[in-house]
Amino acid sequence: MGLTACGSKPAEQPPPLFPGVPTFELVADEFPIEALFGPVPAARFSKLSYLQDIESPEHPVPVEHLFELVIRQGARAGMQRVRSEYTFADSNRHAIEESVQVADLFDLFTYAYTPETDTAPETVTRSYVAEVSQVRGVLFPLAVGNHLQFEATRHYQVERDGQRAEAQTLEFAYDLRVDRQVAPGNYSGVELQEPVWVIQLLEVDPDGVEHRREAHFSAEVGMPVFDARRHDRTITTRRLVRWERDA
Repeated sequence: MGLTACGSKPAEQPPPLFPGVPTFELVADEFPIEALFGPVPAARFSKLSYLQDIESPEHPVPVEHLFELVIRQGARAGMQRVRSEYTFADSNRHAIEESVQVADLFDLFTYAYTPETDTAPETVTRSYVAEVSQVRGVLFPLAVGNHLQFEATRHYQVERDGQRAEAQTLEFAYDLRVDRQVAPGNYSGVELQEPVWVIQLLEVDPDGVEHRREAHFSAEVGMPVFDARRHDRTITTRRLVRWERDA
């Protein structure tokens, strides 16, 4: 895995993806976090609870979204292994995601499990970043106007009803910009002392479709305390409602 100044051709045959839940050790010592993002603040919590709303043309679906964070001893600041559990209030069913990520701003590794429903089969999605290139700009330490752009090659595989599709190599483009600073008192229900930074994120997928997100990042927590995402006609908003500080 490398951080390069220019793009390179993806392999014709993507390697098989990991068979189960990703392990932190696969990327912790290799991915150049500081070279790409700068000095990312260390997380300062053991568990976060978010309340999430999904607004679609059909109806909004309230979701309780729980994060459980484990950081490997001696790992670089900013790189986290996070377990996310989604509880769908309307049906009381769960979905689980394991990820190795950078402060919930960029996923290096993901393993997502969605249970079977009346209209969809059980689904497992696995992906990881194989290479980052075309890096321009800087994000951390956060300051209004900071702008980071890069491209990422991801290996991706979907499994439905126990049958795995062929692994794919996909190219994504990312654009992150620090838009403004917000006073900590603007976030009700969460006691914050330090200002929050609003980051505008744009991901362009291999089909050229834009996925936009506004993340309100708290260096005090080490994660966003609010964000809003738009995909097609669906808008997802998420706000932090409980925060268990690291001891």
